[in-house]
Amino acid sequence: MDNLDNFEVIEADSLLSGTYDRPLYDKFIEAYEVKDLQVLTPNGWVDIEGIGKTVEYEEWKIQTSGGKELICADNHLLYRCDNLNFYTKKCDLTELYTKDLRCGDFIMTKDGPEMIMDTRLTGQKSHMYDLQLASGSNKQYYTNDILSHN
Repeated sequence: MDNLDNFEVIEADSLLSGTYDRPLYDKFIEAYEVKDLQVLTPNGWVDIEGIGKTVEYEEWKIQTSGGKELICADNHLLYRCDNLNFYTKKCDLTELYTKDLRCGDFIMTKDGPEMIMDTRLTGQKSHMYDLQLASGSNKQYYTNDILSHN
């Protein structure tokens, strides 16, 4: 699956079926077990075992120097690049909540570190979706090509 250009964008709710047998925490209003869905991680494609639909959260929008955008919750974990070597594009990854990131910080993306050009509240609320990944994923995956943690 090297080329994603041929994939159709569909609503997440249409992928969900059945019930999810693990406890629903306060943040989830629905949860589902899923099959035959994968997500891209730093280690390749990993199976998604479940998807949880959350209560509504205030939306935060992140934009990077490479043109990547992500709308997520305030406590969504992203990876800031500390001690960045610009020649090798290697860095130490630090998990931080979206609300704690600032313009000028570098975060890890599928294409390497990119600078945050804008981070702000959108003024809107929406349901978010959490992925439960198969073992071996390190709970890291790319959301709109930005490295995330669930």
